[in-house]
Amino acid sequence: MELFRATEKELRSTLEQARSYKEQTRRDVAQLKHLLNHSNGEELIALKERCARADDMNLTKLTNDKMYHFEQEKRTWHVSKAFCEEHGMHLATTKNAEEIYILHRKLRVLKIDELAWLSGTNSKQEHGHFIWHDGSVMNTNSTMWDNKNKALVEGVDRCLFVYKGFEAFLYHAKCDRESAFICERPTICEHI
Repeated sequence: MELFRATEKELRSTLEQARSYKEQTRRDVAQLKHLLNHSNGEELIALKERCARADDMNLTKLTNDKMYHFEQEKRTWHVSKAFCEEHGMHLATTKNAEEIYILHRKLRVLKIDELAWLSGTNSKQEHGHFIWHDGSVMNTNSTMWDNKNKALVEGVDRCLFVYKGFEAFLYHAKCDRESAFICERPTICEHI
């Protein structure tokens, strides 16, 4: 019975990940169609240039088929976000427990001893909610949270991170803390 539950949990995680990838691909294709049909080509050129800037970075393709840049130089969340954007990327976004585990495992391999910022923040959000770079909301009731780290102080900006020294969950800290961070190359770059 225990083996059945473990297999069921693994299958549910795989299904959730497949749905997430399908949705991301759908958004990428819709964005490309929009660029091809409704722009004078300048937006598409700008997107190609953005992808080229990301490709100039030291990128690592992980088992979720996404490309990441792991930056060990410590910066605040806002400076980290600006760094990623300057290099054609965004702070990494995790849509499911499997992606958190993949990033957590890579942090261990790279021996990054600091927490690593992700794109989620509660800045300017309803108390108890975090928003990812793409605008999707992550509620603190999600199973991706470490239960001990859910408590939030109202009015204090918090940003999400993963940390190799803890279990593979999401955690939050004050955004002005300096730390390592993970940039993610936009998935749309795979389609250009």
